[in-house]
Amino acid sequence: MRIFLFTVILFFCTNVHALTQCIKLAASTVCTTSDDCYSTSDCTVDCDGTTVNIVGRCASTSGTADTDSTTNISTSGTTSKNLYCWCKMTVPAISKWVARYTYTSANMCVKNCARGCRNGMIFDNDMDQTFRKTMLNNLLE
Repeated sequence: MRIFLFTVILFFCTNVHALTQCIKLAASTVCTTSDDCYSTSDCTVDCDGTTVNIVGRCASTSGTADTDSTTNISTSGTTSKNLYCWCKMTVPAISKWVARYTYTSANMCVKNCARGCRNGMIFDNDMDQTFRKTMLNNLLE
């Protein structure tokens, strides 16, 4: 009986980790939008019929673009130190923050961060596919 129960739990956990199939998104999906997402904190894209909301935030937390993810990012009270753009999916699922760009000034980061997050969803080069894969592999429960 215990072996059977363990098998059922293992099967359930495997299905939980297949969340990307449940929300009909894949790293290979290239999204579209008519929004330029400039000087805003969030952006909406259409990913093959699925609406995806992406939030961009500038932080003092550094990371490797497109591959690093974290649950929390920090902002500095010294605005000029918030040079690192992080992106997070909020709809249809919530992801961890994914590092996107390092800007040369906090002002540039604020103006361009959400746009950089959007670009990671609407372009199809290796860097953008890596960004989408990192985001989809780091969904929160």
